[in-house]
Amino acid sequence: MKLALRSLVVVLVSATTLLAGEGPFVSKSFEDACATAKKEGKLVFIDFYTTWCGPCKIMDKTTFADKEVIDWLRSNTVALKVDAERDVKLAATYRIDSYPTLLFAKPDGEAAGQIPGAVQPDVFLAEAKAIRSGKSPMERAKEKLEAAGENDPMVRMEYARDLVRAGKYEEALTEFLWCFDHGNEHSIGFGGVRTSFLLSDIGRLGRKHPPALDALRKRRDAAQERVLKEAPKQALLRSVQGCSKMDFPALDVSSLNRELGEDDKTLELYDKLRIEHPDWPAVKHLRRAAFDLLLKKKRYAEIAESTDIEAKIKERIKREEEMSKYLPKERLEEFKKMDRRFMIQEIAKYYEVLMGVEDKEAAARLADMALAIDDSQETYSLLAWHGYLSGNAVPANVTQAQKAFEMSDESSAANLNTLVRVLDALGKKNEACALLRAKKRFFVSMQERAILKKCRDDLGC
Repeated sequence: MKLALRSLVVVLVSATTLLAGEGPFVSKSFEDACATAKKEGKLVFIDFYTTWCGPCKIMDKTTFADKEVIDWLRSNTVALKVDAERDVKLAATYRIDSYPTLLFAKPDGEAAGQIPGAVQPDVFLAEAKAIRSGKSPMERAKEKLEAAGENDPMVRMEYARDLVRAGKYEEALTEFLWCFDHGNEHSIGFGGVRTSFLLSDIGRLGRKHPPALDALRKRRDAAQERVLKEAPKQALLRSVQGCSKMDFPALDVSSLNRELGEDDKTLELYDKLRIEHPDWPAVKHLRRAAFDLLLKKKRYAEIAESTDIEAKIKERIKREEEMSKYLPKERLEEFKKMDRRFMIQEIAKYYEVLMGVEDKEAAARLADMALAIDDSQETYSLLAWHGYLSGNAVPANVTQAQKAFEMSDESSAANLNTLVRVLDALGKKNEACALLRAKKRFFVSMQERAILKKCRDDLGC
């Protein structure tokens, strides 16, 4: 029955792909689309997406549902939707590594230009018409840069992305690094982009052009030196547009380490400072940045002593409610869904902290908060799993794990793994092993079997 259900899901997914002819999109292979485009004097347009990409879904509901966009695409292109994780070869041909990427190609397959990320209909049309005009991507990028002024970090960052797409990696790195080193000087609102999207761009470039990673390490080391030199004077605090005060060199250290995959160095700096200078503002930021590592190392008391956890979560919930007031209606539900997921993940981690310090009453209140926000199987599973990780699992974790397993129609190997491990942690090894033996035949994929084999080996079943 379960195998038949899974087969039906595959058929439905395939059918959804074939229905791409709705709106501006047609159901053709890339080769057939190129042939049609050549015959009709059009470009080929490809919306590279993934099934898990939130901005891709927003584009489907907004930009690709806009009548003017639909009419323009039908008149000027042969438009395709391509799941980049299924057509890996085509995605690799055009070096697609972020989603959505909106690509235009000539009938011979040569890239004519692309629009990275989700954009509104007016922006899409302006960019698409410029690409249709026949100017090369680099020509258009250079014109935009000159029109906006070379000190606009957002435009300069986009220019660097065009350089990457053109294979001009060293030139792109120069532009990206200017944005990182000087962007804040020319745009007060660039700070958030600088330590997120910009660093991600440089990190991706580093996978193709290693000097980019060397440049990030050099800036990380310099930022760390600033933390050590400036923190005693408390010269690191600034106020940014009414936001809470932040320690900027410490933020650079943690952000650069995150992109480099070297978060352990953030924890090393935090440990050095908290012992020698526990009251420095940098310590608070570094503790937040190293939170996941502190959690992994089960330094629960340290987190609990430095954080009013229940107040923090209540403030987080209030902030989400405030933010939702200012979002357009078409984006509101998608935002709430995404933000709820992040919020539940955050609450589950603090639940682990409270369980770890054996404040089980506060942990129970936190669990109630999480379930009041979202009583889905994911929430039950996360609470049970983090309860298990704390080393102080309680009967409530069995109930949570059992509900998660039942709500997933008993078809989730991850949820079964959680349930079995919680049972074992509470001294019910025989029951855990019996459950594993009874259910393992329902799981057929290699990934599912690997999860359950490790569970079985760890428990000695």
